[in-house]
Amino acid sequence: MLDPIMTKPWHHVSEWFPNDKPTPFYTTHGSTLWDYTCHEPKLNHLINDTMSSDAQLVTNMVVRDCKRVFKGFNSLVDIDSGTGTVAKAIVDAFPHLKCIVFDLPHVVADLKGTENLIYAGGDMFEGRERNEKEWAKLFFDAGFNDYKIAPVLGLRYVIEVYA
Repeated sequence: MLDPIMTKPWHHVSEWFPNDKPTPFYTTHGSTLWDYTCHEPKLNHLINDTMSSDAQLVTNMVVRDCKRVFKGFNSLVDIDSGTGTVAKAIVDAFPHLKCIVFDLPHVVADLKGTENLIYAGGDMFEGRERNEKEWAKLFFDAGFNDYKIAPVLGLRYVIEVYA
């Protein structure tokens, strides 16, 4: 990806080290890469295409070698998955699964789902924990009948949704 928007931050690494900005990209452009893509459709498509291409490299192996894992599930939520390349391959290989692809609204805005593949937009970078009511709305709006949220390893959770 040799777009100047992506290469320019490398010229500002020495400025980034002593400052309090999170990344060289932020130092150069004044926003995170993800915020920048909200306002720059060309870069948004470039990143999504790149991530999709990268995902295709491993998806075939995962679907082929991990069948037993997916046979035990009825549903799957793919968070921060871009255009849903991995989710599409999984529901194609395991049509009994119902899958939600959850990413930023501008990423999933024009994507069309199917009977067992749903696109939902939201901001997982808000830096806040969602409450029970917000999770319930997301899952029920996506067509699931029930869900269970179980805490594991401190601040991490396993979320199961049921069709």
